[in-house]
Amino acid sequence: MERTFNAPLIKPHRIQMTCSYEKHKAQLRAVTDKCLVLEVAADQARVVRRDRDRLAQLLTVKSNDMTHLRRQTDALQKQLSNVHTLVTKLTRQVDVLERAKGTADATVRFTST
Repeated sequence: MERTFNAPLIKPHRIQMTCSYEKHKAQLRAVTDKCLVLEVAADQARVVRRDRDRLAQLLTVKSNDMTHLRRQTDALQKQLSNVHTLVTKLTRQVDVLERAKGTADATVRFTST
């Protein structure tokens, strides 16, 4: 049997080993690519989680500030209501005193003439 080219003969079991090697190499490449994709996704998830925690903390602070402002507003509203009640009471007293003064002036004029 004469060979016309100088290529070495590859035995059948070597071909099977090479095919298996290439198959495993391709699987390894696919798994490596999946790992890279998962690492990128994990990094993005960490960034999103960090942002979420920062926003939650900011909302908590704002909520506490709003609660404090609400309490201050309620206290000022109550104080304003008390002042309004006092002003109304004093206005009534002034009206009573003015009526009493008007009656007293009329009495003094009537008796003086």
